[in-house]
Amino acid sequence: MATERRLRFVRGHVSWMIVTILALSALDVLSYELFFVSSLVGFLLVTVLTAPAVATPAWRTRVRWFVALGLLGFALVIAGRIYATLAVLAVT
Repeated sequence: MATERRLRFVRGHVSWMIVTILALSALDVLSYELFFVSSLVGFLLVTVLTAPAVATPAWRTRVRWFVALGLLGFALVIAGRIYATLAVLAVT
């Protein structure tokens, strides 16, 4: 049973990432930053939507580390965007 739920989690996230790549490619806006942010959103959604109601398996507690790393990466993406915007403003 736990393996089925784990596979459902992985399949959901991989499906989200494939749809994200296809959608960003179709819109011609595919970039590493957009893919990372949209994959993070999908990861958070799949994490919430597949959360067990009663007991939390051991593998679900390790998901928190990936959430924390993802949010750290998101903060770095935002900091890079702010830095780039400020650099452009400083030149003009």
